[in-house]
Amino acid sequence: IEFRDFFIADELNSLAYSFWTFSYFVCAYNFHWNDLPANCPVKIFWYTPFLACLPPWWRFIQCIRRYQDSKEKVHLVNALKYTTSIGSTLATGYRRMYHSLKKCTHHDSFLLANASMEVIWILFCIINSSYTSIWDIKMDWGLLQPGSKNLLLRNDLVFYRWTYYVAAPLNIILRFGWTLNAAGLGYKGELIGFVTALLEAYRRIQWNFFRLENEHINNCGNYR
Repeated sequence: IEFRDFFIADELNSLAYSFWTFSYFVCAYNFHWNDLPANCPVKIFWYTPFLACLPPWWRFIQCIRRYQDSKEKVHLVNALKYTTSIGSTLATGYRRMYHSLKKCTHHDSFLLANASMEVIWILFCIINSSYTSIWDIKMDWGLLQPGSKNLLLRNDLVFYRWTYYVAAPLNIILRFGWTLNAAGLGYKGELIGFVTALLEAYRRIQWNFFRLENEHINNCGNYR
């Protein structure tokens, strides 16, 4: 497994919104954009969470393969990170279905199940966002090096120091962008989903710069 392989797979991990919307687009196109709430309800897209899980699943497989090749346990820790991504993606998908069904029924047992689904979703997302935020900064960007001459960073830097102090907290904030959905801001779910997708696209672009920088520094340090 080469760097370009898992780098591209990481890019796909930020395209979950595209997986969600593609199925809806096909359905809407098939019905000529007529009466979409009736023709394309969320409940018929039960398979889209599994489609959205493909990128983290591919990265999980790559991590296992890298462990088999190198026997370095850090790849198993990385693989565990992608299992949390799969869990949060599935929880997000089925939470959407629960919310769509909530409009159709007010049965007490269903409302209790919906509340349980909300708790499960929040727990999965907190675990995933915390795990990935730490991994982004510590492993992918190579920051938080102990004893570094640059506080909380690393010795070798390509960009200005202040950019790291801005980018790292911003990355964490954007990793928790899903909280916009939990906040109940009164906006339509489609709008919030689109905004969070844009925020994730920006986060990934920012991530790319520091990830490539760290890879370049490591290659130079190892004379590769």
